[in-house]
Amino acid sequence: MNEKMLQEWNKLVKPGDKVFHNGDVAFMPYPKLRNYLWRLNGDIELVLGNHDKTIIQNRSDLLKQGKIISI
Repeated sequence: MNEKMLQEWNKLVKPGDKVFHNGDVAFMPYPKLRNYLWRLNGDIELVLGNHDKTIIQNRSDLLKQGKIISI
């Protein structure tokens, strides 16, 4: 994910919109991933993909913070 993708997401998705993300969110270290996720508009429900090891490893933190509403 890069800045342009984040900007395009936020043009389409408004705060409070419910979003289903169908797997393979990102290949990056968790601190960087978390920074991007918190900048995205919408309440995100993640459907895990086969490249979401970082999400799985940090599942409880993501859910606790409230930006991701289900995994």
